[in-house]
Amino acid sequence: MLNIDLSHIISEELLGTIQRIAANVWRNKQNATGQAINSLNEKHTPNSGAIWAVDYFKNLEIGTLPGTYVTPSTLNAWGKVKGYWSQDNSIPFLISRKIYAEGSLLFRKGGRTDVYTNEIPSLIERIADRAGEEIVNIKLID
Repeated sequence: MLNIDLSHIISEELLGTIQRIAANVWRNKQNATGQAINSLNEKHTPNSGAIWAVDYFKNLEIGTLPGTYVTPSTLNAWGKVKGYWSQDNSIPFLISRKIYAEGSLLFRKGGRTDVYTNEIPSLIERIADRAGEEIVNIKLID
């Protein structure tokens, strides 16, 4: 019998990782309404845990792929919150067409790994350090 509270360790580390991911989103100025950050959740059992968010959360690192239709009204709302434009509705329409044809700028630049990808290895390492290497078995699900 182990003398550690694995469930508590997993919970603490998952919550800490969620906070770091949220800070990364803010630092990269990728947040407008808070929906992506607010969608981050964790669930754990006595010996396992998971972090999940809305499906489009992965777009914060990979960008939006070509062939994805983003409505001009969604882009208009986002742009207004971010302070990029106020009245001109032609800009969101043009951006929507560009994303559909070529993907988002982030996608066209090759994406990034500094929102959540880099947090996973350190999460695994922290849990392993606290719980013991021999009891940590990590599976990543995309």
